[in-house]
Amino acid sequence: ARRAVGVLDRVARDLEGAVLLQKPDEVDPIAWPWIFLSESERSESGADRVKFVRRGHRANAASAAESDLEMVAWIVTPGAAGEGDLELRRASVPQLPDSMDRSFPTAENSDLVASGLASFGIRFQSEDGAWTGRWDSTGLAAGSELPMIAEIEVSFRSGRDADDEAGDSY
Repeated sequence: ARRAVGVLDRVARDLEGAVLLQKPDEVDPIAWPWIFLSESERSESGADRVKFVRRGHRANAASAAESDLEMVAWIVTPGAAGEGDLELRRASVPQLPDSMDRSFPTAENSDLVASGLASFGIRFQSEDGAWTGRWDSTGLAAGSELPMIAEIEVSFRSGRDADDEAGDSY
């Protein structure tokens, strides 16, 4: 339970800092680096890949003119043990890209946050109350919008049996 609370707290802190500027009408959306994007590659629990701009990054005192904005990505990858477990990884870059970048980092370009997961997913609620694991702030449907609410689900594999998932999701 403590591991789950730690994971939930870390992901929730990042999501709470998410910001999205509305693009001016005259700006090409493909040239606009502000994004909130989530996709589901392997999870019925919601998004297993999320990328967004977050405010709250502590600028490195030694660096020159660094912003408090950072691009953050959370991804779920197959575990290193190869027994069906999953790993939750986080990547961050302390600046915005020059243009729209819809790609997600690889496992090699991210930091391991938690391993031994049975499942992980994030669902988002829009203004009309609909829940979804997919969100794209660059599209027409959710253009220039952030989700109203996020629901994070995480469960860990128990140590008893590789096929025995933890009894509780958090």
